[in-house]
Amino acid sequence: MRTLLVTIGLLVTSGIGTRAEVNYPWCKKEYGTTCGFSTLAQCQASIIGGTDQCFQNPTYVPPGPPAGSHKEQKHKDGATKQ
Repeated sequence: MRTLLVTIGLLVTSGIGTRAEVNYPWCKKEYGTTCGFSTLAQCQASIIGGTDQCFQNPTYVPPGPPAGSHKEQKHKDGATKQ
């Protein structure tokens, strides 16, 4: 029982599975780099000092389409395309 409590405690304090990795398309360079902006305008609105700069996140990968969003399309000749 003690081992189980210790294991649960370690899992809770280590943060396993508690937060999702979010990748945003815009970054701001100030003292460090913060890539937490959805739009360029959002990034620019957060600039306080004269040396801050916004730039596109070079590691940004847009999310794919939601599962099940692919629909069949019919062509003019009546054939079905998937």
